[in-house]
Amino acid sequence: MKISDITAMPKTFNLKYPFKFAVATISDLPHVLVRITSDTGVVGYGECPVWWDPTGETQSSTLDAIRKVTPHMIGRDPTAIDELMIACDAMIYGDYAAKCGLDMALFDLAGKIRETPAHRLLNPKEFNPVPCNAVIGLNSVEEARIQAVQSREREFTSFKVKVGVDLEREISVLEMLRQVLGDEVRIFVDANQGWKTAEEALVALERMRNINLAWVEQPVLAHDFDGLKKVTTEASIPVMADESLYSPEDAERLAASKIADMFNIKLAKSGGLMLGGKIVDIARQHNIPCMLGSMCESPLAILAGYQFARAFEMIATDMALFDLIESPYPFELGVKKGQIIVEAGYPGLGYPPESEVFLAREFD
Repeated sequence: MKISDITAMPKTFNLKYPFKFAVATISDLPHVLVRITSDTGVVGYGECPVWWDPTGETQSSTLDAIRKVTPHMIGRDPTAIDELMIACDAMIYGDYAAKCGLDMALFDLAGKIRETPAHRLLNPKEFNPVPCNAVIGLNSVEEARIQAVQSREREFTSFKVKVGVDLEREISVLEMLRQVLGDEVRIFVDANQGWKTAEEALVALERMRNINLAWVEQPVLAHDFDGLKKVTTEASIPVMADESLYSPEDAERLAASKIADMFNIKLAKSGGLMLGGKIVDIARQHNIPCMLGSMCESPLAILAGYQFARAFEMIATDMALFDLIESPYPFELGVKKGQIIVEAGYPGLGYPPESEVFLAREFD
């Protein structure tokens, strides 16, 4: 079996409401969809979650990257995912979203060919539950309270809270959340590089000490490895690298030099499931816990994240961010007792067969 066609098209998803965090406020998601077709007519779909910040990619640059690698993929075995993605990684520097979309489509296609879910292609031995955080943006105290109560009613037991802009307001939000949610609920914070220096981050975290936070995510600028290591060394809670972590090479540097305690892997910035799995392998060698983050993907890409988290044990995921999107897809995702729930048993990324018709129409 061989790849006979690769098609990519821009697709913008609207959010139900603006989502605000330290570096941006977003109201729509200008992504790219990918379709890979085999010479026997089997089709796989993927999504390129395009973000100018932090990856510097656009819909146009992502489409250009896919066009560049397409001639080198046509005629090759679609189930040889490692070989194909290593070749893509060598041909296009950066362009993580483009690699991610191609990788997702290959896992979807290969899973359908082999009649198995994508997580079995990644790791046939493991089959993990997928824990899920509620994510609270840079909201007012009252807005955060309403969201927290609603999320708790849906049985969320883990809450990520965006910080890094207004320390006094953020402390008020965190104190309210701890009071409303109780001590048994896990709360952690994500600064998204909002604190510009290690000293600023350490002062903020000391002010938050009484909240009993589980960890802090990306407290300083992505390129400030010395600052990140200083916070990791001196903070009273574990430090998770996010924007500082893209590639397996980044993971090795962070782990070997003890720059961070934990990793946030995002498929859109690591280049997909295959390269993300290599980061997990490095983390395991150094006993570093991992979570699976989200760059506000549509439910199609969330399914890919679900498959990844089934294959590799994650301490947390941001998969519930699918709730932000006005989804055009005919399949649904859910949350029950703090875990992502999908209809089980479908091959590839895991959407029902009837969704194939809808996805095909996206490319008409």
